[in-house]
Amino acid sequence: IKKAFEIANQASLSAKELEIQHKRKDFIYIQKASISYAEKKGLQQGLEQGLEQGLEQGLQQGIQQGLQQGLIETAKSMYKKGFKLEMIAEITGLSEEEINRVVRVVN
Repeated sequence: IKKAFEIANQASLSAKELEIQHKRKDFIYIQKASISYAEKKGLQQGLEQGLEQGLEQGLQQGIQQGLQQGLIETAKSMYKKGFKLEMIAEITGLSEEEINRVVRVVN
């Protein structure tokens, strides 16, 4: 029915009016396609940037956690060998409070 009304409406239009209507439909089609393309492209770029930033942050966090774990293991080893807490803190950069927490686990 919709198509029939469309045909009936077009039949009453002059050639110039039909051309204008077709150009308007073409313009709308092109605009919709452009918006769709821009949305897809924007989403793709956003995902790529987000993934890149996420990987970078994850890598940095992993490095920091690894370094921290290495310091803790060094502190444990030093404590087992009889180093004083002050010396362990000075060498590892950990606070004496952090070292105390670590050595409680060792004992």
